[in-house]
Amino acid sequence: MKANTAVGGYSTWQNSLRAYDAPRLVEDLGMVRARGFFNRLSGGAERSGEQAGEHDVSTQSETSHEGQVGGIVDGAIVGWAWDSKRPYDPLEVELYSGGILLARGKADRFDIDLARARRGNGLHRFELRLERLPGQAPPFVIRAVIAGTERELHPAITITTLQQAEDLLSGSEYIGRITGIENGMISGWVYNRRNPHELPVLTLRIGGNPVLSLPAGDQVVMADEEGTTNTVYRFRLPLPANVADGQLHVLSVSAGNTDRELAGSPVLFGPSDLASMSRGLIMTADRLTRIERRLDLLPVPGDIVTFENSIISRLLARFDTLLNIHRDGVERELALLRRQISDLMTQVPIRDPDVIEPAEPVTAIDAHTLQPESAFTPLGRSMPLAGYELEEPTAAVKLYGAFGWPKRGKATGILIAGDGRLELDRSFDAKVSIVLSGRGARSRTEFQGMVVAANGSPMSGRFDMAANGDWTFIGTQIDAAPEGAARGISIKYLPDIAKASGEVSLHSILVFGAGRAPEHVGSVAPEGVVINVGGDNMGHGWYPVEPGARGGYCWMGEEGVISVRVRQSGFYRVAIPEIRPLSPDIISRMHVSLFGEPLKLELSARPEDSSTYRAIATGVAGRSSEPDSQLRISFPRDAIKSPMQLGLNNDLRPLSIAIRSVAVDADEPPHGH
Repeated sequence: MKANTAVGGYSTWQNSLRAYDAPRLVEDLGMVRARGFFNRLSGGAERSGEQAGEHDVSTQSETSHEGQVGGIVDGAIVGWAWDSKRPYDPLEVELYSGGILLARGKADRFDIDLARARRGNGLHRFELRLERLPGQAPPFVIRAVIAGTERELHPAITITTLQQAEDLLSGSEYIGRITGIENGMISGWVYNRRNPHELPVLTLRIGGNPVLSLPAGDQVVMADEEGTTNTVYRFRLPLPANVADGQLHVLSVSAGNTDRELAGSPVLFGPSDLASMSRGLIMTADRLTRIERRLDLLPVPGDIVTFENSIISRLLARFDTLLNIHRDGVERELALLRRQISDLMTQVPIRDPDVIEPAEPVTAIDAHTLQPESAFTPLGRSMPLAGYELEEPTAAVKLYGAFGWPKRGKATGILIAGDGRLELDRSFDAKVSIVLSGRGARSRTEFQGMVVAANGSPMSGRFDMAANGDWTFIGTQIDAAPEGAARGISIKYLPDIAKASGEVSLHSILVFGAGRAPEHVGSVAPEGVVINVGGDNMGHGWYPVEPGARGGYCWMGEEGVISVRVRQSGFYRVAIPEIRPLSPDIISRMHVSLFGEPLKLELSARPEDSSTYRAIATGVAGRSSEPDSQLRISFPRDAIKSPMQLGLNNDLRPLSIAIRSVAVDADEPPHGH
């Protein structure tokens, strides 16, 4: 299980790993071996030795593997690995602590210094984040090993604190900085390094308590001190009026769902903020000094045209260097191909080397059925893979269990009288989304007790129920079909939640590619919805869905949001039949709100399992201006703990409860309400 996203990995490790980044020259023996290899491969004369920049090539006497760990940058362990016998194939690198595998990934990123050092095509850099932590608490040592070998890359990384481990586990998602306070606004910039197109949501905290959350503003291009440009979002958060009470306040800003503060936090605000102002002035003066020094190094352009030509010449020289590096790589690859082809020709002397005959007769192009042009349009890609109308009995489906066709003259469709499965005349091996439509939805509770599965894999999705009893289910498989599972679509009832009424019937099935099903069927908002968690309707605050025998369930932290679409009403009812808390004492601190209005919450232990609870929340909710509104479940921040903090396991995620489904109904208020 993955931990929450953390920010600031590089600043945490920069000082302790500075020695790892020191440039060293290629050792003589390693350079001789590398030059000999390239000379034999390309047939050229010996190349002169070159520096390897910031990369050290370890001397190896019995292996062709080379590499080094470079340190930790932005919450990832970085370095490079290369096989001189396969110069253009990326190697896989594994991270271990003791005998526990923590991460695995390819060394396939481009590095200009590796290309200059003639390490293949330069695509041999790795950046790995941990997928898990070892069982023991820090300190512990992380070793990098080339997969499938005993070749260890040095130096090893030592983790000394739990915070360092968490930063390395989760990496750095949001990067940003507070730049100052002006006109009653605290301002700065931020961006998501993993998803630069995301509009981040900023949270302003005073004394550690959240005050307000607002999305960032416009996009700008900003260059850091190293000259790297990034597209970032500016933000300006208004300070509340109570900070002008003459007291000293501690302000901080975080991005997304994490509590990790942006650089520049905390900021002191108040009448005695002389220290903060002094630090700001000193930082500004220091930055201006560095800029002036860089400007002094630039030649004074006596002639603008000459100055421009000089810049262009330097840029062209840079491009020429890159082109030469890739040209050399292509030449070596061609030389290797020529040698392999020559070896093949010597093994088939009776064949004409200028003629290549096909092993099988070539099929005529006209014999291939081409897809229609509409299949390549956005509408065509969203069309169902298969559709079944089930008003009348059909041979296209086979029924098992408590599924059956009605007697002649009775109601139409497939009757669902209990657990059952229907097998379609087409099979789908990849993950799919489905849309089921039917009638007879008299009880919302019955649908909360259903677990829908496709090819044996439970589905996350949503039941929509209309006032006349029509219902639809839109869902997607949580995982691909398990091997050997029964094919088709099945429905299983959880008897401790609900039993089959015998009135529900299924009338149509549509099968789509995973994630391509429509969000809604019909334009009228339903009377009620039952949401099996884990689908696209989940908002923020939820961890990835985890499949189980009772369907999928999701854990949440401090706050979880679910998008709901129901008919506007003056009174609503929310039912959560299964709640599994991380610890029993947290359940009494649970809060539920709908459309921004708190609901009255009633909690009770489930008689079937005393460690789980059920919840009913009712009340008057405000009318939302959006067709899709939000159900919010929350807990106080001080109540949230991780399993590691409670001594349960080594899971570092802050958790509160896990749920399987939730129902929201546009209900009528009780008599006398």
